[in-house]
Amino acid sequence: MTWLTWRQFRPQAVTALAALAAFAILLGATGPHLASMYRGSGIAGCRSGACGQLAGNFLLALSGAYTVVFMLGIAAVILAPAVIGVFWGAPLVAREFETGTFRLAWIQSITRSRWMAVKLAVLGLAAITVTEGLSLLYGWWAAPIGQAARLAPGSNFPLGMSPFGLLAFDAHGIVPIGYAISLSLFRQQLIGGNVFVGLSNYKLALTDSQFWASLRRMLLFLAVQVPVMTVLALLAALALDSARLRWAPLYRLSIFLPYAVPAVVASLMWGFIYGSQFGLVARVRSVLGGHFPDPLSSNWVLTSIGNVVTWEFVGYNMLIFFSALRAVPPELYEAAEIDGATQFAIIRWIKLPALRVAIVVSLIFSVIGSVQLFNEPEILHFLAPDTIPVNFTPNMYAYNLSFAGQEYNYSAAIAIVMGILTVIIAAAVQWYGRRRTA
Repeated sequence: MTWLTWRQFRPQAVTALAALAAFAILLGATGPHLASMYRGSGIAGCRSGACGQLAGNFLLALSGAYTVVFMLGIAAVILAPAVIGVFWGAPLVAREFETGTFRLAWIQSITRSRWMAVKLAVLGLAAITVTEGLSLLYGWWAAPIGQAARLAPGSNFPLGMSPFGLLAFDAHGIVPIGYAISLSLFRQQLIGGNVFVGLSNYKLALTDSQFWASLRRMLLFLAVQVPVMTVLALLAALALDSARLRWAPLYRLSIFLPYAVPAVVASLMWGFIYGSQFGLVARVRSVLGGHFPDPLSSNWVLTSIGNVVTWEFVGYNMLIFFSALRAVPPELYEAAEIDGATQFAIIRWIKLPALRVAIVVSLIFSVIGSVQLFNEPEILHFLAPDTIPVNFTPNMYAYNLSFAGQEYNYSAAIAIVMGILTVIIAAAVQWYGRRRTA
């Protein structure tokens, strides 16, 4: 089986080896000159006081062609598994289902699962081999840059490129994304099997009313819940840092403790509270004669889910803010007290400016979490299926398309669209935060 698989993969393997050889030639042609520049810069034998300046001059001299090679090397190492998966693995696996080369395996009394396992194993081995080869070549070439970057103050170059670190990043990040992209380019049909359809799944997603309804609902949730949670976390952090609270560690632990509760458990717990036939809300409604809003009704369900998410993550954001406040030099507070500043003035002119970067980080994490909203509505869906439909959020819609509707390809397209949207929103928040903190 391995030999037959190799014969099928031979043209793609030759192409990959040719690309690897071209990359090696490029690095081999520029590497010796880069090493000679490093030796001539005097960094290797410098004393600690002058190393930073020498390293900065060396990195400054690398502008131009070496910067291009540097960025090409990073892109090649990171994108190699995704390229192999999209342009090599996916078409071969799709061809396996379409043309039925597994018939040969049946003739040889080999099960189809073993045949596909060999194909995927060879594909994974090829991706690992190419990535590790690129990482080792690039690590050798970029060694002088890494040494200089460790010594140069304020350098924008990475502090070294670990081949195994890049391989782990590829395995946990790039490979799944590449596989999702490859899935989104195909469609399972009754006649013809899994066929290549290009961007048809993406066009369908952009005209899908259920997807747009879930997206609008998610954006409304993000616009309301994230600011409320951020303000509550900020107030809690300022109160804990004020030194006016007794038993402050107890309060800090109490606020942070809900973050340690798994999201599924928290959703089940709040579901028992929200239930109209049992739990706290049911008792309150029975006492008031039904004159109490149903948390899982269509008018209140988004607010109820936002309450669960806020309860879970306000402690996490509070800890980010509290850590940033503890890093403020005590001398600033002492100088402010000598000048007669009030507590509100200290918050306005010392604490809030010190929290700007922490607020940006918290907002980015919160935005990403809101876009990925899934656990809470998925658990509460079983209590209120009429008000929490299967397309309540984009993640719920993609999940149910994949595991309930068996539409894996279309689900992958929606996941890719949401990933792109998440990157855009997070980048916009980061850009705005940098402008405010500049």
